[in-house]
Amino acid sequence: MAYQTVSKATIRENVFNTVTTLIDSNKLSGWTVLSAYPEQNPVFPCVVINPAAITVKGLSLDRTKNRFSAEVICDIYSLAKQGKKKNDQGRDNFQNTISANVTALAQYNLLLPTEAMSDEGSDSIELNGQTLNFGTIVLNLVVRI
Repeated sequence: MAYQTVSKATIRENVFNTVTTLIDSNKLSGWTVLSAYPEQNPVFPCVVINPAAITVKGLSLDRTKNRFSAEVICDIYSLAKQGKKKNDQGRDNFQNTISANVTALAQYNLLLPTEAMSDEGSDSIELNGQTLNFGTIVLNLVVRI
């Protein structure tokens, strides 16, 4: 992965790679950043960065001007035996990393709107015979292209 300047032709790939690179470069010690839930050889705690969902809104009747936005859902998993504090630490780190790197994201054409992040809460789930703490943060970005 690497930071990538966002363009229309590769918008999803660019947003995903830039967000993943930023989070991976600033992760807490002992954490892993992944692109999917680790079904084989699971490793916890981890942050799963899901593919970017892109919205295009027409700003003119002839659709020559558009506004692009991206939504990236980030799932945080930790072992229940580590307590909910571990999951909260991962979510705090994600949120703080994004907030502290507004200028860096802008270099790659990603801007934070007023409501940039929403915490979708947390829960405990059982997967593959393990009890996990699970939390989700939704990251909203305006794409300048």
